[in-house]
Amino acid sequence: MNPIHRGIALSSFFVWAAILALTFESQGQGKLFAASPVSSTAGLISPGDSIEMRVWREDDMTTRATILSDGTVALPLLGDVKIGGMTLKEAKSLIQTLYDRDYLVKPQVFLAHTVSTNTSTFLVLGQVHSPGLISIPRGKKQIDVLDGIGLAGGFTRLARQSKVLVKRKEGNVEKLYEVDAEKLAQGSSKPFMLLDGDKVTVRERIF
Repeated sequence: MNPIHRGIALSSFFVWAAILALTFESQGQGKLFAASPVSSTAGLISPGDSIEMRVWREDDMTTRATILSDGTVALPLLGDVKIGGMTLKEAKSLIQTLYDRDYLVKPQVFLAHTVSTNTSTFLVLGQVHSPGLISIPRGKKQIDVLDGIGLAGGFTRLARQSKVLVKRKEGNVEKLYEVDAEKLAQGSSKPFMLLDGDKVTVRERIF
């Protein structure tokens, strides 16, 4: 490619990138998709949220997808990629690295994040890898306690899985439930469903 053609190609790339960047920037004001809920690039990507991915000069790879309960999203060529719990910047960097490693030469990935409007949450504390406030995936009013603990990173090796405590407010009364997660995992116990506002505590094993 001669210098003139190279210069034109580079100019086209930067113009296209600038336009796309402005388009994604407008998402914060609700301008990217007419039907999109409130968007954010500052918070962590969570189950139930959705993303749009575009790759420079790879129009057939444009993807709009929802983050599943395990934090993964299905992307072209890569399959399931876990980006739940990451910032938008971290997710973009990971995806770009995966494409660059096996499929594309220096790919330019553009990512937009749309936060779920679901407000149902529960708290997970104690012996899990990522304790904190967890959102119930969009479209679900409740979630099984094992799935809920999975969204909190799963049990640590010190977790007392046979006696998980769930505190729940029912009317004006707080009730405490003991759940044997080991039996649940074996399928020998009826599933225990978490509700909005539940507080789950995974205690340490007694040695």
